[in-house]
Formats: sequence, C-alpha cells, structure tokens
Amino acid sequence: MLLSVVALVAGLSFVPVLAAGTVAQLTPATQTIAVGQTTTVTFDVQDVTDLYGYQVELAFNPAVLEVVDADPAEDGIQAALGSWLQPDFVFLNEADNTLGTFACALSQLAPTSAVSGSGTLFTLTFRAKSAGTSSITYNDIVLAAVDSDVISATQQTAQITVSSGGTPSPTPTPTPSGTVLVLRDASSVGPTVVEVWVNDIENFHAVDFTLAYSAAILQGVSVEAGAAFTDYPSQCTVLDTSIGGGLAHFEATTTCIVEDGDLHLANIVFDTKSCGTSALTWQESLLYDGSMDPIAHTALNGSIVPYGCVAGVTGKALLEGRTDNSGVDVSLVDGTSESVVTNANGTYTFDAMFAGTYDLVMSHALYLSAKLDACLIEGDAMLTMPDVTLLGGDLNGDKIIDISDLVIGGANFNTSNAAADVNGSGYVDIFDIVLIGINFGETGPTIYSCTP
Repeated sequence: MLLSVVALVAGLSFVPVLAAGTVAQLTPATQTIAVGQTTTVTFDVQDVTDLYGYQVELAFNPAVLEVVDADPAEDGIQAALGSWLQPDFVFLNEADNTLGTFACALSQLAPTSAVSGSGTLFTLTFRAKSAGTSSITYNDIVLAAVDSDVISATQQTAQITVSSGGTPSPTPTPTPSGTVLVLRDASSVGPTVVEVWVNDIENFHAVDFTLAYSAAILQGVSVEAGAAFTDYPSQCTVLDTSIGGGLAHFEATTTCIVEDGDLHLANIVFDTKSCGTSALTWQESLLYDGSMDPIAHTALNGSIVPYGCVAGVTGKALLEGRTDNSGVDVSLVDGTSESVVTNANGTYTFDAMFAGTYDLVMSHALYLSAKLDACLIEGDAMLTMPDVTLLGGDLNGDKIIDISDLVIGGANFNTSNAAADVNGSGYVDIFDIVLIGINFGETGPTIYSCTP
C-alpha cells in the first residue's frame, strides 16, 4: 500500500494558480546615479488576484551598491514595507550588504482580506558605493494566494548604473603628530595582552594612567611594568599596578634618568570571560617630564577581541517539504549547549564564540533531527556551514520513520491536525503521506559533514 501511495503521487504535478497577466516588477527598470548618491527601487505587483503573502530574495552587486536602512530603530538593515498588502506577520525583512542580498517574507493574518489588483509591496533605498553597474535580480520569489497556492507571475528585474560623478575621495583621518599614547594587541598563544606604548616622547620621567575595559568580556589579571621601567630596575619605582571592576591603573616613575623616543610603558593582562569586542578607553593619562611638568600628548582609545574567540558560525537548516524553514532549534554543543532558532529561510547564526570543536544539532517537531558532527570552528572570519535538510515524517518523535508514523498520518488524513501536518500546510493531505513514505525506514539524527 505504501509503495502504491508513493507511486500514485509521483505522477502528480503541483499546478500554480493561473493568474494571467500578473507581473512582479522592480521599478524603475533602469536608472543612473553618481557615487555617494541614493535612489529607491520599489517591488510592485501588477494585476494579481487574491494575494495574501509573499517571499522574495533579491541579489545586487555589493561592490557597487549598498542598502540604506529604512528603520534605524530596529536591528538589521530593512526595506520600507508597503501598506497595500498588510504586513501583519513579517517573517523576514533584512539586507546583507556583504553578500549583496535582500530577503523579505510576510503574510497577512485573518481577518484581513486578500488583495487584488496592483500595488507596491516594499521600497528599497540604495546608496552608490563605487562606479559600475549592478543588476537587481531575483534569487527567489513566491507570491502566495489566500488558499496558499502559488501565484505564477512574469518577473521584471532592474539595473542601476553608478557613475564616478567627480565625487571627491573621502579625506583620510590624519595621523596624530607629536607624542601619542597607543595600545597594541600583543596576544599570541594566550592570554590576552594589551601593551601600552608612548611614541615620540622627549624627557620622559613618569606616568599615571587609568584604562577602562569591558568587565563582561575581560577578566583583569595583572598590570605589569614595560621595558621603559624594567630595563632600569634600580632607577625606577612602580607605585601602583591595580586592576579589576573594568579599570586598569598604572603609576610609575624613574628616579634619575630621562628617556626619549618610543617607550613601552606597561602590559595589561586579561583572561577571557566571554567572546565579543571590548572597548579600551582612557579614563586618565598623565605623562611627566624630568621637572614633573605634564607632557602634552594624544591618547588613542582602542578595542580588542579576547584571545581564543572567533567571529562565529552561520548556516541553514531546511525543513523538507516546506518553504518556511523557521523554528528549527539549532544547538551548539561542546560540553555546554547554546541554542538559536532559524528564520524563515532557515538561517541560523552564532556570534562571537570560543574557538573549538563543536557538534551542531538541529531539531524540529515532526522531523528527524540532524547533526553536523565534530566541526572545527576557528579563524577571524564568520564560518559558513553546509546546508542541512531535516527529513520529514517522524510524527511520534521516536527518531525513526516507520509504520507507526504512517498510521498516524493515515488516521488524520483530510484533517487539520497539526500533529500530522508534516509540511505545515495547515491540512493533512497526500503530500504529508508522501513525505512519510519517501523517508520510510530513516532514523535520526542524520549525520552531515562539516565540510561541503
């Protein structure tokens, strides 16, 4: 019987709603702007019937254009959503100016009625970064009717040409001249070490500084005298080397010598409490000459990522048979466990984390779990994992798709019981039975390699 059901469905084809004349277009189709200028592109739908939601991903050249955030009060970079189709439930509204993509997915909710006719769904503002030409094309587009069927539409893309326009190059920030107090990251194999240097100084005799750091990210260990003092131990006096509570203090003086040039004043040593970027901010910086008169100087603030931390890891966990891949629980396992949930296109991201070997375990109701096994996560750049697809049909959650799951699906056929609605369509139908059938006998977790 199972083979008969699968064979029957294999002969079926999914027919989109025939909406003759429906056009999905980016407006205007062509335009030219100069470097530094901004312009808008709208995503419009013409002559549509019973539109209720949509999912769109656009691509552009990130070397030429960048998206300007329409709502700085919200996290991320967003488009301005139109009001013709009510954005009752927004799954996704985010641009990635590094990859050159913009994705938007939303739906109306009852009792809002479907819309027909023509209207604008969203508006993107672009800023020209450099001369060149960028096409704006579709990576993905789904127009959903009120009954969840797909509305077919002719797609029209756009193109923006950016001219040099004689725009002057930005004026670089001048390098401070004269005596400068600077911070250097001296971490090599751990722990985190910040060196304090003074450059181009004359007649140096003493120092007294207080440096602030993030106590949530860094654990202060010690403040130690640098070579400016340790090279002359009998002629120098270190008065204070205290650290804690987000402040590092150092005070030292020479007794009979004065020094000139670039001097290494101190080392500040930290342990890592959590991953992230800690600002390093001068609260006080006093330099004195041989007469104990203050030496005028510039004190440059800095920042540091603790030793042993990496930018993070990202990837996609996809739900077989679904276009909405949100809600997959992704756990990063290495003794302890940290979890995030995927968005509508299946993307998950763990930011700022310790380098190491991790398992990434992915789970969702009605699906077998999946695992990226023993992934080495290291380096300065965000690491992208291979896409993972979770297999549908484990209705009773026992980590195997078998006759028990098929019986549950059959008993709920032609109902709206979410406990058997594998593909999340809102209805238990032949497509849910097929998912169980094609995965019959599979067990979880499905193991994936961390390398493509």
